[in-house]
Formats: sequence, structure tokens, C-alpha cells
Amino acid sequence: MTFSTDVTSLGGILDRITAISLQIHNSANLTEMLNITVQQTREILDCDRVMIYQFLPERDDGVVTAESVGAEWTAILGELIYDPCFAQNSAHLYQAGKFSVIEDTKIQPMQPCYAELQARMQVRAN
Repeated sequence: MTFSTDVTSLGGILDRITAISLQIHNSANLTEMLNITVQQTREILDCDRVMIYQFLPERDDGVVTAESVGAEWTAILGELIYDPCFAQNSAHLYQAGKFSVIEDTKIQPMQPCYAELQARMQVRAN
């Protein structure tokens, strides 16, 4: 579904989010909801990739369960991703509702294992 709403203004963004919410509400199943979410979010943010990552219970890894990615990038949908740095350093923060922002992975200091994971997934901002 294509929207003609102006997403350069706050009102336009809110209109777009409302339209996406209605589209998700009318979706038939979870997979469709997640696919709508990543596709529309990528369009709103005008970015190269949006993905939803699901942590596997009792493990230090997870899987990319939904993804919208530009043609010039490597898709990682369904890929199992092992991230030992997350379990050791950040999992408890996310469980408490915290989040982090990385504006540029080439500039922001981070642990080598996390930097390697970001590079493998072709991530420059997170």
C-alpha cells in the first residue's frame, strides 16, 4: 500500500503512523503485521534496512523474523545471529526497557565482538 501523506512534517508522520496502525490492525496474521511494520518504517525513516530481531529463549542468539532491505544490501531474514556481547553487557538493560542509539558504527566506540556483528550485518547506525 502506498501513502501520499507528507512525511516531512510531524503531522505527516503522525498521519502515516495512524495509517500504518490501521493497516496492521486489519492484517490477517503476525507475519503480515511484522512485514508491514518493517516496510512502512523503512519508508518513513528513509533508511536502507529495518529488521525485527527475536531473541531465542534461554540463549545468547536470536533470529531476524522480519526485514525490509534495499536491493543493494544483503538480506538477513531468517538468519540466526549469535551475539555474546549483548548477553554479557546489554540484555539486562533491554529487559528493563532501555535502548541505545548508535549514530555511526565507524565512529562510536564499542566492543570488538559487537563491532564485528554490526559490520557483518552491514549496519552503520542502530
